[in-house]
Amino acid sequence: MLLTIHDANLQKVAFIDNDKQSTLNYYDDTWTRNLETGSSTFEFTVFKKAIKSDTASHKTYNHLNEKAFVSFKHHGKSYVFSVMTVEENEQTIKCYCENLNLELINEYANPYKAAKAMSFVEYCNAMDLLNFTHLSVGINEISDQKRTLEWEGQDTKLARLLSLATKFDAEIDFDTELNSDSSIKSFKVNVYHEYDDKHQGVGRVRNDIQLTYGKNLKSIKRTVDKTGIYNAVRPTGKGKTKGTDGNEVETIVTIGSLSAWSENNADGVREFYQSGEMLYAPLSMQMYPSTFTSGTQSDQWIRKDIEVESDNPTVIRSAAIRNLKKNAYPALTYEVDGFIDVEIGDTIRIYDDGFNPILLIKARVSDQKISFTNPNSNKTTFANFKALENNLSSGIQSAFERLFEAAKPYTIKLATDNGVIFKNQIGQSLVTPTLYKGGKPIVAGVTWRWSLNEEVTTGMTYLVKGSSVTDTVTLTVVAYIGNDEVAVDEISFVNVVDGKLGTPGTPGRDGLTPYLHIAYSASNNGSQGFSTTDSTNKTYIGTYTDYTQSDSQDYRVYKWTLIKGSDGNGIANVTNYYLATVASTGITENSSGWTTTPQSMTEEKRYLWNYRVELYTNGTSKTTAPVIIGVHGSKGDKGGFSEEQLDEVNKKIDSKADQVLTQEQLNALNEKAQLLDAEMKAKASMEAFSELEKAYNAFVENNAKDTAKSEKDLIEAGRRIELLTTQFGGLAELKTFIDTYMKSTNEGLIIGKNDASSTIKVSSDRISMFSAGREVMYISQGVIHIDNGIFTASVQIGKFRTEQYHLNADMNVIRYVG
Repeated sequence: MLLTIHDANLQKVAFIDNDKQSTLNYYDDTWTRNLETGSSTFEFTVFKKAIKSDTASHKTYNHLNEKAFVSFKHHGKSYVFSVMTVEENEQTIKCYCENLNLELINEYANPYKAAKAMSFVEYCNAMDLLNFTHLSVGINEISDQKRTLEWEGQDTKLARLLSLATKFDAEIDFDTELNSDSSIKSFKVNVYHEYDDKHQGVGRVRNDIQLTYGKNLKSIKRTVDKTGIYNAVRPTGKGKTKGTDGNEVETIVTIGSLSAWSENNADGVREFYQSGEMLYAPLSMQMYPSTFTSGTQSDQWIRKDIEVESDNPTVIRSAAIRNLKKNAYPALTYEVDGFIDVEIGDTIRIYDDGFNPILLIKARVSDQKISFTNPNSNKTTFANFKALENNLSSGIQSAFERLFEAAKPYTIKLATDNGVIFKNQIGQSLVTPTLYKGGKPIVAGVTWRWSLNEEVTTGMTYLVKGSSVTDTVTLTVVAYIGNDEVAVDEISFVNVVDGKLGTPGTPGRDGLTPYLHIAYSASNNGSQGFSTTDSTNKTYIGTYTDYTQSDSQDYRVYKWTLIKGSDGNGIANVTNYYLATVASTGITENSSGWTTTPQSMTEEKRYLWNYRVELYTNGTSKTTAPVIIGVHGSKGDKGGFSEEQLDEVNKKIDSKADQVLTQEQLNALNEKAQLLDAEMKAKASMEAFSELEKAYNAFVENNAKDTAKSEKDLIEAGRRIELLTTQFGGLAELKTFIDTYMKSTNEGLIIGKNDASSTIKVSSDRISMFSAGREVMYISQGVIHIDNGIFTASVQIGKFRTEQYHLNADMNVIRYVG
């Protein structure tokens, strides 16, 4: 698979192709597609290797950055991804990409409430989901539907688009087409009716493909889960009405005002209906009652209250019906182990004869994970499973069942009432046979033939006598139905005899039991206060082991151990002494200047000494040797920018200088300008106008001074370059690269080219751009000022946009955008 790398303008700049060694190669790739969101992601890793197109200052793999795009073709369709995350080390670059633009992913849509019923496209336009994302609606299967909807919170534009599709019972996918020069030809969102029995939704029905167990399907696991079941729903919404004081108050909206509704299943039995403010599923209640049995109590409904984001009872009921149908019966899911190369949303058939009855279902592809370098890891996830009915006629079905039953083998199971082992040919055992076909016993018309030691008999049972069994014999039984032999089985019987009496062994020695003996004493040899029972006031314990149960009264046979030591001394008080001094050695407790409170260290008295006096409860004391516990440190070097800090500053400069005013900021500036205009017109007197004129002249004068000061600061910073080599850290900090430099001075942070052709200066109150030493743009006090500028696409002021006419490049037009 060929991957194409594009720059920020979607121009082709490099290729990644595993089939060619002269290009970059990739691995660990995973393309993930999702039906629910309609989007996809692509991640891959590239070796950082040198190729022929590399130059001394630029490597091809450097094109893989956060500004790049990656594209490829799959089944004749183009897929374009924006690089979102880049992880790089010394050997590899790992990229994570998404197939949507940043406007959809990152920008938020505000709360919105429609005043009337609107279509899908009208909502997209009203919430700016299409205009600024370069997105348009392609296929639209719900163009004739209109609904009154509301969103209370903020969402990303992608989340709002998915929510809008859900509220219209629709599914969406995104389609990107490129021109031959890699520019965007179209970026469309296709809207389909939600998948149901009558509509396919995203994807298509693939009658040409069937997954069959044992062929292109490894396994299917079916799970039936009724943990979340309920069969009675009370849906509500929220509305607003005016109260008696004229203010809006929130009210609860129910479906009680709607006309009756019910729905029957394919057999004509009522499956769902409405009563009052409730929706019910009676068949679900009968199959899955709320208690153990229907006789336990009269109320067998499992109820759930749900809230729908709408104030329209019809919309509330429709949403509740979908919810009830989804949860009235157990959740039936299938896990399919296998991969099939189809598109997201495609519906296929699955056949598995490992189930009884045979499993025949259809399912949709909901998720896919595809690896171009490791196809063995490919995985397809299916959803929307539906069991297909067996459409065979009753005659064919009966014939099939007869053939199936006839194909089942006969088996014999034998039972005995006394086992199969005899001792010394004594005893007997009755053998009883049973004939089975499949799992069912066969009784009528069955006869049995027995054979033991070449003697053949018939009968329903067979009595084996121990006298007829010598070592091992085999009893053979044959089952007949009519004159046909249908099954044969065997059972073996064994006879065992007592052996000869063996030679007696030599008698063993009598066993001995060891005993542990314990005694107590007040002396270390046991001579004082010896006792085997009383341990009171005894400080030693003695032990010995022998084979006599009674304790010895001789203290000398015991081994004595101290079990209680003398009381130790406790600490009554501890006093710490401190001394700050210039000496780092030679300090004793007799040196002068010691205090009981810590002393402050200075540049002269750099060393803080300490010793302590410990007073014990027995009246003795101990004095520790003085030790140094602190040293006054020397003053550190003046701080500078680390590489990480410089990178952070560069990012802030880029985002500050390159940031384009958002629509909200443009509107705010426009509003301020209108207010200023209205205020000037209201002040009709010459005195008010004179004050405004003075303010404006002051603004012009200050602006000129600021411009001159900014240019002067740039010159002063440039002068400091020569001073840097001898006074680094005092006047300026400079980092020089091949063509550019970065400098931090008291006047601000400066980034520029070494030939001074272009420079950016960031100070505490102004961001400036210079061309040939002259300030041509600055941002200060919330206003951006540019002497001259070229806008290649369009400029919007307020509700009007000026842009090049697409049919005539020599003509500009002004459009009202609302």
